[in-house]
Amino acid sequence: MNYEASQAATALEILLRLLPAVSSHREYVELVEVASDSSRWDEAHEVFGRIRRNITLPNEASSTTDADSIFAYVAENAAKTIYNCSHPITPFDEDNLEWLLKCEKEFLAAIDEVD
Repeated sequence: MNYEASQAATALEILLRLLPAVSSHREYVELVEVASDSSRWDEAHEVFGRIRRNITLPNEASSTTDADSIFAYVAENAAKTIYNCSHPITPFDEDNLEWLLKCEKEFLAAIDEVD
């Protein structure tokens, strides 16, 4: 996939729309800040790592499957998509945007079940 600014904009839009429905984490705030400034998109790789270490892996270790834990996958794939939009030498997999959209649907289904 040829990553363009529009994919980063899509990732940012998804984050901004869904964040009010999840618990606050500084990693998510940082990801929004990075996504909002194209000169910082390469920093999304580091933010991905912090999301993975501090949120996703602990959720997986405790078998947490609530909407907040599903959102961590949204955030991970948003970070990967944003990083790839910086056109790095070693990008993440090419299907991160597709995974982001899939995880967004799973998250929306999970919060719809709660309502």
